[in-house]
Amino acid sequence: LITNCFSKKIAILADKLNKERATMLERFIDFMSNITTIKKLGVYNFTNKRLKENIQQTNRKVQNLQDYHAKRWFILQLLCGITFLMTIIFLLYEIATQKTSVAVLVLFMGAFGSLRYHMYSMSEYVKEVWEIGKYIDTLEETTEGKNEKRGTKNPDRWHCIEGKEIKFTYPHKKQPIVVPFFNIRKGEKVAIEGKSGEGKTTILNLIGSWIFPKEGRFTVDNVPYEEIAEDFFKNNVILVSQETELFDMSLEENITLGKPMPKEKIIEMMSELDLNTTIERVHHNLDTRVGEKGIRLSSGEKQRINLLRAVLLYKEIYLLDEPTAHLDA
Repeated sequence: LITNCFSKKIAILADKLNKERATMLERFIDFMSNITTIKKLGVYNFTNKRLKENIQQTNRKVQNLQDYHAKRWFILQLLCGITFLMTIIFLLYEIATQKTSVAVLVLFMGAFGSLRYHMYSMSEYVKEVWEIGKYIDTLEETTEGKNEKRGTKNPDRWHCIEGKEIKFTYPHKKQPIVVPFFNIRKGEKVAIEGKSGEGKTTILNLIGSWIFPKEGRFTVDNVPYEEIAEDFFKNNVILVSQETELFDMSLEENITLGKPMPKEKIIEMMSELDLNTTIERVHHNLDTRVGEKGIRLSSGEKQRINLLRAVLLYKEIYLLDEPTAHLDA
């Protein structure tokens, strides 16, 4: 019981440490993925300061866990020592009053030594089980999300997406984004127009089921989004944003995303999008890496490549968020 209580506390501390480490790594990756921006703005001191703050917070969590672990072992050792000493005193009394023999004392000392080893091992096993449980909970929360439970329905042939009385509010904003009614049938093309900040991108994210409305609901053929399996959206919906980020891989890999395709076909499609000069600038080589976030390419080139690879994914629902923002007429 005591071991279980101690292990629960250690699991809580380990969970806090795990989340602090995740925050630190997230910050580090964020800064590294935007290293070009950091260089251009010259904000090295700012980024170094924030990283040091995260590292210090993580070190404090590590120290807390180590301190508690040391206290836990001290208390366990103390309890074992007290138990051992009291039992020895009792057995010596029994021997002195001739109620038991010395053999019992020797047998107890040998058994206690073996029992203490197994007790410490069991304590470690219990601690590890609690810690692993916390890590699994954190992983599930990160990858799947605990707030939004998805259904199991997967419409093979859908006909209509509809939204009614949709209301969504960001935490930092008071004014909600409202969509009284939305309806689009398969094969139709719909343009959403409005001023900057009025919620066009938010509506696209709601349609794609990446965020969820606070009020109202979206349906696919009258089936609420909540009852539809996540695979339906993964397999059928794609969002092409004006903010294009290419992978630090080859030009070919960024276009095909692992889909087998002859290089001649890729070059032909790039030619249709007036990307011939792009191939020339990367030394006529589709295997040339485009650099971090595609830094070797212009904004217009990256956006056309983003459109091209989206088309090659062959989805049924394309959500285009200002896809021509960086392109000329």
